[in-house]
Amino acid sequence: MDGKVLDEAGVIAVAKLPGKQELLTMLCMALNGNIRGLAVALDAIREKKEGEAA
Repeated sequence: MDGKVLDEAGVIAVAKLPGKQELLTMLCMALNGNIRGLAVALDAIREKKEGEAA
């Protein structure tokens, strides 16, 4: 890893990491949750401003 020799514990730790596809899936799920939260917050702001204007 980065030109360094791993000891036994390092190799075991790397072996336990999820695969690339699983990591990408986890990233997409996290981003999707953040985008959904942003959409909810923006909608709440819109509703508040509409209520103040009425």
